[in-house]
Amino acid sequence: MSLKDRFASAWNAFQSEPKRQEDTTEQYTHVSYGNFGSSSFYRNDRHRLRFNNDRSILNTIFNRIANDVASVQIQHIRTDSNGRYLETIKSGLNECMTLSANLDQTSRDFWLDLVLSMLDEGAVAAVPVDTDRNLDRNNSFDVLSIRTGRIINWEPSSVKMEVYNERSGSQEQITLPKEKVAILENPFYSIMNEPNSTLKRLVYKMNLLDQIDGQKASTKLNMFIKLPYSLKSPTRVAQAEERRKTIEDQLVNSKYGIAYIDQAEQITPLGRSLENDLPAQIQTLTDQLYNQIGISADVFKGTASQEQQLIYNKKVLKPILDLIELEFTRKFLTPTARTQGQKIGYFIDAFDMVTPTEVGEMANALSRNEILSANEFRSILGYRPNDSERSDQLINKNMPIQTVDPSVVAQKEESDDTINQEEIDEEIKKLDEMDSQIDDILEHSAQLYDPVARHERYLREKAKLGIKSRASSQQMTAMRKETNARTQAMQEAVNRQSSDLSSKLKMDIKSEQDKTNSANEKELNLAEIRGRNQALAKKIESLRTTHGSAQKKLANDLKTWIKNERQALTNIASVGQKKKKSTPDISVSKKEITKRADTIYKKRYK
Repeated sequence: MSLKDRFASAWNAFQSEPKRQEDTTEQYTHVSYGNFGSSSFYRNDRHRLRFNNDRSILNTIFNRIANDVASVQIQHIRTDSNGRYLETIKSGLNECMTLSANLDQTSRDFWLDLVLSMLDEGAVAAVPVDTDRNLDRNNSFDVLSIRTGRIINWEPSSVKMEVYNERSGSQEQITLPKEKVAILENPFYSIMNEPNSTLKRLVYKMNLLDQIDGQKASTKLNMFIKLPYSLKSPTRVAQAEERRKTIEDQLVNSKYGIAYIDQAEQITPLGRSLENDLPAQIQTLTDQLYNQIGISADVFKGTASQEQQLIYNKKVLKPILDLIELEFTRKFLTPTARTQGQKIGYFIDAFDMVTPTEVGEMANALSRNEILSANEFRSILGYRPNDSERSDQLINKNMPIQTVDPSVVAQKEESDDTINQEEIDEEIKKLDEMDSQIDDILEHSAQLYDPVARHERYLREKAKLGIKSRASSQQMTAMRKETNARTQAMQEAVNRQSSDLSSKLKMDIKSEQDKTNSANEKELNLAEIRGRNQALAKKIESLRTTHGSAQKKLANDLKTWIKNERQALTNIASVGQKKKKSTPDISVSKKEITKRADTIYKKRYK
C-alpha cells in the first residue's frame, strides 16, 4: 500500500460519522501546530484510581500486578502447525505492543495503564484509535495507535467509552462495535469489584480508620469545664454557655493559645483514646484478600521465595496475560490470519524466576529423560526452532552417536560368507571335550553315591594297607543291606531337592535344542554356533549340582544337544563348500570382458 493510499484509507476513532465517509487526506497532510487545544497541569490521558482505592492498600497491589504484567513481552507472532513459535511479525499492532502505543505512551506505559484500569474499574477496553483502513467498511485492518478506554455504557453490539483524544487534549466519549474493540474484564472481579467483595469491605474499614485518625489529629481539646455554680436553671445554662465562648475566644485570638479562668473554676481534659477493633479487622481482611488472589505479603516486600514467586506468577499474572492474549487475537486478527498461524503471544523470561544454572539443569534433565525435545524447550524460552532433525527428536544428546562405517559392514558381510574349515574343526573338538566331561561327571557321581561300589573301594583300600576285616561274611551281608536302605533313603531325598533345579535346566536345554534345530534349518553362521557352545558349557557346570536319576536325564539331554551342534557345524561346512564352487572367478571374467570390448571396437572403427 502506497503512502497516498494509506492516507486516503486511514481511519480515526474520533472522526464524526459524516467525515469518516469523506477523503481524510487533507486532515492528515495539513497539520497546524499553532492551535494547541486545551491544556492542563496534569496529564489528561493518565488513568487515576478512584478516590477510595487511591488511599488504600489496593494502590500498592494494583501497581505491583500492573508493573509485572507490563514487564512481560507481548508480541504479534507466527506459529507452526504444532503451535510453536516461528517468528515475530512486523506489523503496526506489534509496534504498538512492543515500542510505541500512541503519541503519549510507550508500549510499557500502555500495558500499565490498561491493567491498572482493568483492576480498578472491573472492565476496560483497548481501543484502536488509528488504523490503516476504515473500521466501518473493513473487517481486516492494522492498528497504528491504541489507547485505554473507560467503558461508560454497555449496548447489545457496541460499547460507549471515554477515551483520550490526543488532538483535542481531553477525554471524549465514542461508541464502537464490540467486535472492533478488545474488552478485558478483571479475572478477579468477584473479589475486587463486586459491591460486597472482600476488597470493598477492606476499603470501607480503612476509610473508617482514616476518619478516626483525622478526628484525633484535629485541633479539638476535648475537655470539661467545672463551674462554681449549679446549672439547673436556664439562666445558669446561658451563663455557662457565655463562659465557654469566652474561653474559646481567648484560645483562638491568643498568639500562643493561652486563656485564663476563675479561681473557682476547674478544667478536666479527656485523655482517653477511642478503643476499637478496626485494626484487627483490617489485618484479617488484608490476609483474606491475599489468600483469595494468591499473593503473599513477601512478594511486596521483595523477600518472597522461589515457590511463592512461582505461585504468584501462576495464580495472578498468568490469568491476566491469557486474557490479553485471547482477546487481542480474537478482535485484532481475522480468521484468515489465525489459520495462517498468526496470534498474539506472550513470553515470560524464565531467567527472571530462576538462576541460569537451574535453567540449564532443567533443560538437561528434561531432554536427557526424553520428556521435551530441544525445539520444544526453545519454544518455551521464546526462541525459534532449530532446523536440525535431532532438535525435534526425543533423544538423549549426552549419549554418543553410533555411526556405522559402510566399509566395516561390507567387510563383515564378506567375512560372514567366508567359511573357515579350521574354525569348524576347533568347535567340533570343543564339543568332544564337553561330551567326555559329561561322562567323567557321571562316573564320579556313580562312584560317590553308589553304596556297594563305595564299600568295595573301601575294602580294596584296606587290603592295600594290610588291614584284616573282623566281620564275617554274614555280618558283611547285613551291613550291606542296611547301608543300601540308608543310601536309598538319602538318594530319594537328594532327588526331591534337585527336582526343581533339574526341571528348570531341562526347560532351558529344551529351548536351546529348539534353537539348534532351527539353526540347522536356517543354516546359521559360525558366530551363532559359538555363542550356543558357550551356553552349553555353562549348562554342563550346572550338571554337577544334580544327583541320581535327575542327573542322568540331564546328561542324556546335554549329549543330545552336543549331537545337534555337531550336525549344525557339518551343515555350515557343506554350505560353505557349495558357495566356493558357485563363486565365479572375477579375474577371468574381467579378462573376457576386456577382450570382447577390444574386438567390438576393432570391428566398428576399423
